[in-house]
Amino acid sequence: MKVVRFLVMVLVGGLIGGLIGLLFSYTDHLKLFTQFKMTDPSTIHMIGILFLIIIVALLIWAFYTQKKVLKQKRLLDSNIEDEATDNIERKAALYFLNVSFLMFTSYVVVFLLFFIYVLGNVPSIYVFYPVSGFLLASLFSIPYGFFVRKYDSRYPKQGEKEYTEKTLSIMDEGERHITLVSMYKVYHINISLLIISIIILGIYSLGSNNNQTLALFVLIVLFIYNVFGYLLKVRKHYL
Repeated sequence: MKVVRFLVMVLVGGLIGGLIGLLFSYTDHLKLFTQFKMTDPSTIHMIGILFLIIIVALLIWAFYTQKKVLKQKRLLDSNIEDEATDNIERKAALYFLNVSFLMFTSYVVVFLLFFIYVLGNVPSIYVFYPVSGFLLASLFSIPYGFFVRKYDSRYPKQGEKEYTEKTLSIMDEGERHITLVSMYKVYHINISLLIISIIILGIYSLGSNNNQTLALFVLIVLFIYNVFGYLLKVRKHYL
């Protein structure tokens, strides 16, 4: 079934790539996207400020959620009944995951701002807005590292050797199973999306005479790293 599902995904990717190629030929290579230009400075500023406000709001929300997590953790450490402990532990785990959701959502907002500015062929002087958003999201990751260790002192430090192995070792069997199954599914979806992205970008680059060598190179490197990085790490355990 997994082989059939993979072949279906490849077939669907090929069909999507073919349809996009036809779309390029019938829409004069999608000039709507390649020649669209955002020229009004007030609009560019307004979009940039709006996105920065959203990023700051997400980070404040994440910081507030961190405080809720630590509050639940303190309740866990107190002497309470087992039934109440399970409920509080579940809430703390959900809040802990919500912090990660909010952090990565802030990065998504930054990437969307980059996309809008690139799509609108915005002058380079306005790169201040997406770069500022990226710096804000990145700076927040520093206190996040301390927060994780406050939540559970067994977590390794950021950048510590064998970080993944040490993180998995503190999980119980059920948590480890859920984590590994989820990551394995995401891994295969990522590979499929990279294949589709490479094909689509290649068709677009050839069909529109808009050279996308750098983007194709980055995607191919990511594909090689994801596929062979995983396979080589698994293979070494059998040598």
